[in-house]
Parts: sequence; structure tokens; C-alpha cells
Amino acid sequence: MAYKSNFFAKYKKEIIIYCVIFLSLLIFNRASIVSTIAPFGFSLAFALVLLRKNAFILAIMHFVTYFIFNISLSGFVIAISTISVLILLFLIFKILKKPINLTCTLIFACLSQAGYIYYNISSMQAIFATTLSLVIGMMFIYICYSSLGALLNRGIQSRLTLDENICLGIFIIALFSGLSGLYIFDANITSGIVMLVILCTSSVLSGHTSIYISALAGLGCALYFGSVTPIAVYVAYGLVTSCITIKKRFLAPIAIILADLCMGMFLNAYAYYSYQSLIVLLVVAIIYMSIPTKFFAYLKGFSFRYDGSLTDDFLVSGRKDILTNKLVKLSELFKQMQVAYRNLSVGELTRAEASLALSEELIKRHCSKCPQYNNCLQNEAIKNAVTRLFEFGMQKDKVSMLDANNLLTTTCVSLNAMISEVNNSLTSYFEYEKTLKNEDQGKMLIAEQLGGTADIFTELSSSCQSAQKINNLKSKELLDELTLNNIVANEIKVLEGENGVVEVIIAIRNCDVTNPLISNCLHEVFRLDFVASERRMSPLSGWSILCFQPAPRYKATIGFASSSKADVSGDTYTFTKISQTKMLFALADGMGHGKRANQISTVALSLIENFYKAGFSSQTIISSVNKILLPSNEDIFTTLDALVVDLSSATADFIKIGSSISVVKSANTSSIISCNSLPLGIVSLTKPTVQKVVLKSQDVIVLASDGVVDVFDSQEDFCNFVNNERHANVQMLATSLLEEAESRCREHKDDMTIITIKISAC
Repeated sequence: MAYKSNFFAKYKKEIIIYCVIFLSLLIFNRASIVSTIAPFGFSLAFALVLLRKNAFILAIMHFVTYFIFNISLSGFVIAISTISVLILLFLIFKILKKPINLTCTLIFACLSQAGYIYYNISSMQAIFATTLSLVIGMMFIYICYSSLGALLNRGIQSRLTLDENICLGIFIIALFSGLSGLYIFDANITSGIVMLVILCTSSVLSGHTSIYISALAGLGCALYFGSVTPIAVYVAYGLVTSCITIKKRFLAPIAIILADLCMGMFLNAYAYYSYQSLIVLLVVAIIYMSIPTKFFAYLKGFSFRYDGSLTDDFLVSGRKDILTNKLVKLSELFKQMQVAYRNLSVGELTRAEASLALSEELIKRHCSKCPQYNNCLQNEAIKNAVTRLFEFGMQKDKVSMLDANNLLTTTCVSLNAMISEVNNSLTSYFEYEKTLKNEDQGKMLIAEQLGGTADIFTELSSSCQSAQKINNLKSKELLDELTLNNIVANEIKVLEGENGVVEVIIAIRNCDVTNPLISNCLHEVFRLDFVASERRMSPLSGWSILCFQPAPRYKATIGFASSSKADVSGDTYTFTKISQTKMLFALADGMGHGKRANQISTVALSLIENFYKAGFSSQTIISSVNKILLPSNEDIFTTLDALVVDLSSATADFIKIGSSISVVKSANTSSIISCNSLPLGIVSLTKPTVQKVVLKSQDVIVLASDGVVDVFDSQEDFCNFVNNERHANVQMLATSLLEEAESRCREHKDDMTIITIKISAC
């Protein structure tokens, strides 16, 4: 017993599959078209061999199921001839150690019907029927291979292509042909089977699917009986079922029974209608109602459909308006904060107003114990003299006895002490004034950052409102392409912008996430290469969301060379990726040379790099970095030579602040990119010079610090030298330029840095 138990546990799945196959062969060997053409049984057997099922087991099953319905010498001969060729096909390919192909299967299937042809060519009409049966049989082999192969290879969770759906539909028609005309005690149970299938379909899938299944069932029965009446009856079953919601599923079987009563008693849909047919439907209704809802929920897990949508239009575009409104509100908020910080600048008093306030405060504090206090407090001339003393101090930073007028020298009994108090007050005021300036400068800097942040939100809201749409046609095309490659995807959204496809979002089975054929399918549909930009695990078990974006059409090759005047170069550089398709190349030259110059340029370049990665505009970046450098007590400034290259369109933005020229070298010509702005950290209002250049494949860009360009006779001389260099390798070009620059100066006048970038089509 233990051995049997272990055997069943080990081969449980195979046993169940072959039990289902046996039942299917039993049904399809019974199926026929108007009782004369019956090619479905042997076609299913050959299709299953093509799908790598055991030919010996199939041969036994086919022999038994065929002979049950054809107990005669001719039936025995036909069955033997069929299974003999079936086994022969299997053995030949087993010996050759090759998989069985469709063409050979069709040839052997045709040969297997020699016995059937022999017994069915008695007349011209019989010859026509036999030929038609063979043709339909060959077609049905492909139909079974396509529909069953899709389910066996990809699983019953997979979505089918249009061809596979059509084949599956024909398969279901043949199935119901085999289920037609089944009676138990003179009661037609076919209607009961159809009713149960329709009810279960509506509970697991949808009302539309139940109508589709009912039509196929009706067509199968119509082929068996040669009458269209079953189509009308079973489509009526599907229609009344689709009108009932799942929450009121007890009404669906009642509606079918009433519809059947109406067609049987009043429309004469049946040749003979009795209470026995009604009892069958009542029994089916009881069986259906006894099935728990949880069972239907369990069956839904085996469907490629699921409740909800992982890439629903609501997630892609339905939330767009909400997001846009939020970004607009945030932009307005940051703009208000920017205005608030600007208005919150303390805005110190004028020096005349400050002198008056300080004089009044001094008289109250210093003179309060003097016997002449009340007289001085009431004497406007003395108050004006003290105020005038502070005004002198504002101009000269401090006062002395010589600055006091005659009224003070003759009236005040403690003038020396007053002069000392005035100087102390002036010193305190000057410190206060300096503090106010720093606070205002800090607040203005924060205001600039808030304004830049507001600009980013405004840009984001504009991008949300940009003309992006979902291309449903391409989504369906890609879905079919993935299905043909046995990749199970449930939903696809293709987002398109002004310049074509922007992003492809796929809800895909977890086991297919790393399938390399996904990239091939994307290229086949869009004729573009894609890169995976994101993967997210979905809230539904077994599914993931993959996001793909078009891969850059161009690539950048980089060369670099440098030399420094001191131990540490004042030039700093960076080349980094700031988005999926954009790269930043930047060169900063700090004032002077050595460690301090390096520190200045490093700080500036680090800020610029991070600002670009955060998505700020060039104007905001330059303005913000410039204001950070300005508050220092010492003179610190740096030049900036930045280049932003979009590798998807081969466009380049040159951002120059006080930097030397750059050169764009094409096949036989070179052009100069120059600027007229001052370096960062000199004046508060610094505007970048931004020039956009459309590049071509094999174009080379040269960025160089002024230590390189200045040693040439002129800018044109440097450009001509670059143009005459014929190095295919950009690193060799950078090295050659540095060697030439060093050879033109007897000693290092400045730090030298060169960056070369070559743009090539991928």
C-alpha cells in the first residue's frame, strides 16, 4: 500500500493529465459533423504526440475510445492502422533523436487513415465525404497543436493570440459536438452540461465570455445534429446569464430554466420537450448553487485575468491631473516663500536715522545721572549736537574731542566719557550692520533657491500636461509578439510623446522577467532598442511591472589629459550621467593655482553637478552657485565650461561662464564656441551663455582650460590645430593637444586640462 501511495504521489500530475486526455479522446471520437464526418479523435491523438505526450499510452487510449463507438471489424482495422502509424512516427523520431515536427505529423496522420479510406470509398458521395474528413482532420491537428500547445507551454494563465483564440474556439466547438445528444433515462443531459459550463464561466470570467462559450457550444451541437436550433437555445442561456450580476448568482440558473421553459413550451425549440429535461436543469441548478464562492475565486487564479489593473490608464493618465494640480500649487507656494524671504530682508536704517536713534539712546543712558540731564533733554540744540557727533562717527568710523561743537564742549561736564560711549556705540552699530547684511544676503540666497525649486515644480507640471498618449494598437501588437515567444504578459501600456514612444510598461509573470527575448520583441515591434529603466514587484503574487525606455542612439567616448603648475591643480573636471540619456561634462578653473584654487573650483563644480542631477535649469544653477561664492570676504571666483549632451538626439548645450573657447570638430571643419560673461563669484547678476549645437556621428568636442588655449597665438590658431589633428582615438587627441600646449610655453604659466568627447552612433 505504501508503494502505491508513493507512486501516486510521484506521478499524480501525469496521472491526472492522462485521465483528462482519455476523457477528451472519448468525447472527440464521438464528435462528428452531421454524423458522417468524424476526424476529431485521431487528430487529437496525433496533436498530443506532436506535443511530446507518450505515444504508447495515447495509442492504447485511442484504440479503446474509438472501438467503443465502432465495435466492428472495420472499426478494429481503422483503429489498428491509426495507432500503428502513430507509434511508428514516435519511434522514428525517437531513433533519430529529433523532436517531431508538424509537417511529418501531418504526413503520417494522412497515412494512418488508410483503413478509414478503404472502408469509405464505396460511392462518389462517400469519396467526397472521406476526402473532406481527411482535410478537416489535418486542419484539426494544427488547431489542437496551436491551442493546446499554448496552454501546455505557457500555462492556463497565459493570454492567447488571435490565431490561438480562433483555434481554441474551434476546439471547443468540436468538444461540444462530442457532448451532443447525451441522454440518461431519456433525459437530455447535454443542455445541463452546457448550462453548468455557462454558469461557471460567468462566475469565473465575465458575462461576455459566457455568451461566447454558449455560442460555441450551440455551434458544436448544431454540427452534430445538422440543425441551428441549439445555437438559438444556448445563446439564450448565455444572454440571460450575462444580465445577472455575480452578487445575485442564484438568479442566473433560475433565468436559464425559465428561458428553457419558454423555448420548449411556447417556441417549439425541441422536437420533444418533457419534464425530464426540466429535472436535469433543476439538478444542475442545485449543483451550481452548492459550489462555494471560494471555489470560483480559486479558479480565477488560473486565469490570465485578475481583478484590477496593474498598468491601468488611471495610474498612467488618470492621476495626471491631480499630480499636475499639486505641482502647480507647490510651485505657487515656493514662489510665495521666495517673495516672503525677499521681503523679510531687514533693510537696515539709513545712517541719519541710525544717528538720531543712537543719540537719543545715549542721552537717556549716559546722561541720566547728570545734574543737567533735564536741561539737556529739553534743549534741542544739544540733542542735535550729539546726533551730529554720531553722523561724523558714521563717516570716520570713530570720533574725538575735535568733532564736538562748541555747545557740547562748554555745556557737557563729562565730554570725554561721552566721546568714549559714542565710539562704543558706533562699534556695536557697525557690527550690527554687518550682521544685517549677512542675514539679508543669506535670505536672498534662500529666496533664489526657493525660486529655483518653484521653477522645477512648474517644469514638472508642464511635463505632466505634455502631449503623452497611450498607443493601444502598439500595445496589442507587442502583447501578441510576447505571446508568440511564450512570454506571459497580462497588460501593456505604450506611452508616446511628440517624438515617438517614450516608455513601455509591461505587467509580466515573475518567471519571465529576465527572459532575453523581451528585448527582441520590443525591437521587432518598434524597430528600436530599449533598456529596462525600472522593475517593481506588483501587489499581486506572481506578477511584476517592467518599465522600458528607448536606448540612447548615440554613445560618447571620452579622452582626458592634464598637467598642473603646482602640486595640486586648480582645474577640476567631471563627466557624469545626469539622466537616462543625458551626460554632463564640466571643467572649472579656480582663481590662481594650487590647493586654494582647487578647493574653489571643486566646491563650485560639485554644486553644479548635483544641481544638474536634481533637474535645475542652467540659469538657476549658475545664479545659485554664484551667490554662494559671493559672500566670502576674500576674492574667490572660478570659470565654468559645462557641456550637456543628449545621447538620444545628439544635441549639445554649451554653458560657459568666463571660460575659454571650446571646439566642435566635424569631418574637415571645426567651429568655435565662445562666451563673453564674467566668472562666477565676481558680480551678483551672472547670466550663463548657453548655446545649443546639433551634433553628427563622429563629431569631436574639445573642452580646454585657459592654460591650454592662451599659449596658442589666437583662438583661431587653437581651432585650426584641433582641426588638423587626425587622431581617431580621442584619448590620443587629448594627449597630443596637451603636448603641443606644453611645447609652446617655456614654463608652466597655468594649470592645463583638456577633455575630448567623440559622439558615435550606437
